[in-house]
Amino acid sequence: MNATGILIVVLFFGVLIGIVVLTIRWAIKQNKKKTLIFTEFAKEHNLQYSFSKYMFATLNSVQGEYNGVQLNIYEKMVGSGKNQQVVTTFTLASSGLNFDFSIGKEQFFSKTGKLLGFKDIEFGDAAFDKAFLMKSKSEDEFRSLMNYENQARLTAIKDDLAGTISCKDGLLSYSITGVLGHKKNREKFMNVLQFAIDLTKTRLR
Repeated sequence: MNATGILIVVLFFGVLIGIVVLTIRWAIKQNKKKTLIFTEFAKEHNLQYSFSKYMFATLNSVQGEYNGVQLNIYEKMVGSGKNQQVVTTFTLASSGLNFDFSIGKEQFFSKTGKLLGFKDIEFGDAAFDKAFLMKSKSEDEFRSLMNYENQARLTAIKDDLAGTISCKDGLLSYSITGVLGHKKNREKFMNVLQFAIDLTKTRLR
């Protein structure tokens, strides 16, 4: 190999090493930012903080009583290879909601729910019914849950909803792809969380 070839090889590995170093530094910076968000939230609301490691990523979680409900917010890694990404989820335990349902924007749903026995539920408001797709096997209970107040609350967070709110066996859950590092993402996530908390506190007829 001549001098030019050696130089090209050296430059190639130099660039490769530089990319790896920058990637590690970026990961460390993002981990610190996320960890600070979770630890401060846990401290502010007297919640328990924990974390796990996945390669270069720190996966954070907080759990405990929050606004009168049992809350768990956690990050997990999904996918494989280049398709791996962090998903952030919250769950709320509710003894009052003992029926299954799903709430999301129209485009978030497929027809899978119908195959599982879930029924599309509409409320006679053209704009509302067009914006959201709601499914449940227990139509009467779900209509009682989604009273005018909760319909108004859901409409207010329409632009914040980036996933599906689901209830199964009394456990409400909601997941988004990505992390809460950006303030705007956190605000949207917390708005959906507050709506879910309001659902758990709704007195059913």
